[in-house]
Amino acid sequence: MFAAASDPFLFRLAVFVLAVCTGWYAVSRSLRGHRQSFVLIAGLVAGVILSGAIQSVAMLPAGEARSLSFAALLLASAGVVAGLLIARRRISAVTRHDP
Repeated sequence: MFAAASDPFLFRLAVFVLAVCTGWYAVSRSLRGHRQSFVLIAGLVAGVILSGAIQSVAMLPAGEARSLSFAALLLASAGVVAGLLIARRRISAVTRHDP
């Protein structure tokens, strides 16, 4: 009913904005100790995005879409690195160090 009247770009932009607002709300309402878990899960999601971005950069011709895929590749790489750093920190907190 509404699909024929709406612009696909605006629909995708609205979904993105809703996802950002929902994520911001969830993290802002969570306890400080749970935020590390959010970052860890976000790192895993970024890994999935990273695989799609690598495929897009490799397959697309030069242009706007390839540039956006490369930007997604950089952002997802930062998310993966942050997730790995948080995971290392959490693992080091629970492992016992013998003197």
